[in-house]
Amino acid sequence: NMLWEEELEAKQKEVEKVAIKRRLQQKEDMMRENKAQIAAKREMLTKMEQEERELVNRMLQKFAQDEEDERRKEENRSMFKQRFVVEANQQRLERNVILQQERDRENKEQEALKRREEQ
Repeated sequence: NMLWEEELEAKQKEVEKVAIKRRLQQKEDMMRENKAQIAAKREMLTKMEQEERELVNRMLQKFAQDEEDERRKEENRSMFKQRFVVEANQQRLERNVILQQERDRENKEQEALKRREEQ
């Protein structure tokens, strides 16, 4: 009877030992999986942050390029406007010169007519 109790006790200890070992193994497996999940999440976050930085940099470059394009357009508009003003002023001056020459010619003709009439 004692032998049977000893064997039963040994079997129970072995079952407990196996159960403890299994729980420890499960705990280690779970910890390993948790570490893997944490590492994967950290890697995913790092990748997302890198992608976000790249997106922000592309946006900033695009904004800078847009601003540069707008600055150049404004510079061209200003240059064309200045050129237009200069050309308009030049045409006005040329017209005034032609008108003054025409007046001078008419005045000379009138003076010549008056002199002929006076003679």
